[in-house]
Amino acid sequence: MQDTGDGIAPDQLAYLQQVFSGKRRPQVGTHGLGLGLVLINDFARRNGATLRFNSQPGQGTTVSVLCRK
Repeated sequence: MQDTGDGIAPDQLAYLQQVFSGKRRPQVGTHGLGLGLVLINDFARRNGATLRFNSQPGQGTTVSVLCRK
């Protein structure tokens, strides 16, 4: 999935990585980086997939779902 929105800043991507790996609790409601992505990541992980993010501020974000089989 790809969009042409605001993109995700490098510090926000690092935050997401920490949340997804369980090293940090999500800060739900923090300007669009809250519960939704955490739930999607959990769903993907439980079904044997991984999310990969590629984003540049001002250029949008691409999210890939990598399936393990």
